[in-house]
Amino acid sequence: MIIAIHPDTAYPDRYGEQWAARLEERGIAVRWVDLTSPDAIEQVTGCDGAMWRYGHLPEDMRVAPRVLATIEQVLGIPCFPDRATAWHYDDKVSQYYLLTGAGFAVPPTWIFWDAAAARRWADSAVYPKVFKLSAGSSGANVLRIESAAEAHALINRMFGHGIPGGLVDAPALLPPPAGTLRTLARGAARRGRAALRALRGVPSAGAPPRWSVERGYAYFQEWLPDQPFDTRVMVIGERAFAYRRFPYAGDFRASRSGGPRDYDPAGIDPRMLQLSFAISRRLSFQSMAYDLMMNRGHPVVLEMSYAFGVGAHKCDTYWTPELERVERDVWPYTAQVEDFVGLIEARRPGTRRPS
Repeated sequence: MIIAIHPDTAYPDRYGEQWAARLEERGIAVRWVDLTSPDAIEQVTGCDGAMWRYGHLPEDMRVAPRVLATIEQVLGIPCFPDRATAWHYDDKVSQYYLLTGAGFAVPPTWIFWDAAAARRWADSAVYPKVFKLSAGSSGANVLRIESAAEAHALINRMFGHGIPGGLVDAPALLPPPAGTLRTLARGAARRGRAALRALRGVPSAGAPPRWSVERGYAYFQEWLPDQPFDTRVMVIGERAFAYRRFPYAGDFRASRSGGPRDYDPAGIDPRMLQLSFAISRRLSFQSMAYDLMMNRGHPVVLEMSYAFGVGAHKCDTYWTPELERVERDVWPYTAQVEDFVGLIEARRPGTRRPS
């Protein structure tokens, strides 16, 4: 067996290197490939599987889904992630349609493709609401909206020149709060500079030029009150890892990188695990991290991502689909390799497939 791996050098946890080490421990050959090169398809020809833990950076997102889909569909070589797992990655709009279409609970959500309809909704909505861009991770591109005026400002921007996908916070996009003349003057100057940058096609501060501009839609979600934390559940095959995430003081986004975390399994609501297992099973995900909160006493999915970082490595236990807790140190990339190799072996001629 030969597994092709594209290195994920942009991320400190280096899943590709961890995959390779575990494959070689099993006596499986690893072929390091560059799937961004013109001969990407030739490089994986003859391999039994292909793996690329790509992230949400634009340079990865432009290449990886296209190349992996070709390898999977045309060459018939199993991939990690496969299309079912990753076609909606870093795309909250697609995730909303996928989850609701499959009958799973999300917070009340309003997605508009028409500016006039969005403005009518904003005039009648009850605030606060949450505004999101479809792209973004670690709490980026998420704002709490307090009024119709703020919603209109964002709608105008989204159906105008748009918002760069790498923007983390956007105070210049919102109307100024009531305050002193000096405060108002500073706000006007800041908004003026932002407007000039926009007219010149320059991304706002904090948004690297490589990020594409999001426009042509507006995405709002219900504000879920009294939520001191969210729960991150990562399902890999028949295992669920989970921990709770708390926001920084003065912030509401528990998903921000580096925020307080609680890895005590006693704090995990079993309903969060049940929902996560059900989604992964129904939608045939190889690996998926879910961000969940409670809404009216029931768990709902805020968003999901096949790729996730080092938080999962601090979990010293996992749950089975029957919610049995297993006290065993299984790192996520080990679980991904085990499942991927098992999939390839099951496809080989003469191998009895599991019932």
